[in-house]
Amino acid sequence: MDLSLFEDLTDAINTLKTIGDELSSLPRLSQKSLDPKKTVLLHIDIVEGFLHKGALSSPRVAKMLPYVVELNERLEGFPRIFILDEHPEDAAEFGAYPPHCIEGSGESELVTDLQPFMGGAHILKKNSTNLFHAPGFLDLLDEHPEWDTFLIVGDVSDICVLQGALTLKTYFNQTQQEKRLILLTNGVETFDLPATRHDATLMNLFTLYNLQMNGIELYEDLY
Repeated sequence: MDLSLFEDLTDAINTLKTIGDELSSLPRLSQKSLDPKKTVLLHIDIVEGFLHKGALSSPRVAKMLPYVVELNERLEGFPRIFILDEHPEDAAEFGAYPPHCIEGSGESELVTDLQPFMGGAHILKKNSTNLFHAPGFLDLLDEHPEWDTFLIVGDVSDICVLQGALTLKTYFNQTQQEKRLILLTNGVETFDLPATRHDATLMNLFTLYNLQMNGIELYEDLY
């Protein structure tokens, strides 16, 4: 790669501003257009360790929780999947990230506000940033061929949400399955960490653009 390409970022910054303007005015999706028997609400990593406590918890991420709770109330009767991040103490993933969501620490638990919606839900745990590797996830898809629409909420947008949504989309492409993947942007968020130049606004911008370019639908909310 020619590193001199990064010397003049004027065009790139202007492009970012244009993309940001476009993504700041996303439409809302009609809830009446969704079939409750065929639409599943997929929650990615809305656990204590990313919202309220631990090395990777974030107040910014926690601010999305009231919206996700309200969404669950509005979608009463829809099937739900909760993906929970949970690791052993010697998790290989800790070579890239600080130890987090260790089994038994309380960090891997679904946040208290969402626990009332666990009844009848499908609850899976993963030892990876990518939900696709969660034991039982593919079996769940096979058991429910009627699911043709996936509403996605969760955190963090540029890691677990991005990887899970893209992998799921490419899986459906590979297997010639016509499925809708819909990201509700009011229900996804990431963290700010200046020490590593992890700017949440910038990461969200990259994530949403990437998902949209790969065929995943973006809506701000339902109405």
